[in-house]
Amino acid sequence: MAFSVLESTMAVIFSHHKQSLRRPFFISAIMPYVYILLMALGLLLVTMISGAWMRSKTAGDPARV
Repeated sequence: MAFSVLESTMAVIFSHHKQSLRRPFFISAIMPYVYILLMALGLLLVTMISGAWMRSKTAGDPARV
């Protein structure tokens, strides 16, 4: 009884499958590289901001070189 209720519920949920649009191969092939490039640029940006912030904190203090 419980399994048949679950089965009919799942049939209702997944019965409206639409035809999915396929992504072109070129886009699928380039996406991982774009992701890694964006992660590298984000890390570079955080590093540059952190370095500028640390440099500005020690700019007026000659003992902290």
